[in-house]
Amino acid sequence: MNLFVEILTSFTKKHHSKDDKANYIFYKIVDSDVTHENFVLQCINTKAIFRSKISEIVFDTDILYGLHPIQACYIGIEYSKYLKSLNTTQLDKNQVKAKLNKYSVHRYGSYILTFQNRTGEVGFVNHVTNDDFLMDPRDIALSEELIAEFDAAQAFYIGLLAGLKLNNPVKQLEIDKKYQKPHLVVVK
Repeated sequence: MNLFVEILTSFTKKHHSKDDKANYIFYKIVDSDVTHENFVLQCINTKAIFRSKISEIVFDTDILYGLHPIQACYIGIEYSKYLKSLNTTQLDKNQVKAKLNKYSVHRYGSYILTFQNRTGEVGFVNHVTNDDFLMDPRDIALSEELIAEFDAAQAFYIGLLAGLKLNNPVKQLEIDKKYQKPHLVVVK
């Protein structure tokens, strides 16, 4: 009886591998007007295009989840610029936080976001090899090979974090003068 059930389920069940991005990417950005925050998106394998504002892309998870991870990261960077340009009276921060909390899904890709530390670095794990990594979101966003291995929703979040830190200087380790190594001289 078990053999019969397995044969039946093999006909009805679709087999998708976790790394097959083609099953999840439905849209691509073909043009943008950054000054007005408008984007032109095209449905993959069709000639159908539509225009959308950045806030519509971000809060419509079907569109955002349907982008390639590199383009989702770009949308995250552009959305952080958009957030910085808004007045605090126009922006209800509680609503934005509630809407942005739903971007923690993992459907495909080799890397999974796990945490963010107090300095803003992002921790992620390679689910194939179980290697842990800790990097600045700006470094992840600048590496096309690395960001392409994340889910689109997580790539958007990395882009958002990178965009928020974009104009902040990288923290340099400064050694206090009293803790510097003394200058040694050889005495004969």
